[in-house]
Amino acid sequence: MPQMNPMSWILLFIYFIYLFYLFILFIYFNIINKCQNNNLINKIFTKSMNWKW
Repeated sequence: MPQMNPMSWILLFIYFIYLFYLFILFIYFNIINKCQNNNLINKIFTKSMNWKW
């Protein structure tokens, strides 16, 4: 296995953080949907998603 340069390590690290972030968002959204179907939270969530992407 070839030795990785620091840049690729950083990219790998960012990639794992990104996956973790998506995973947390997914769990968070599921918990909100199960506990209560609150329109306000859903609106805030969609607004933040639109703002991010």
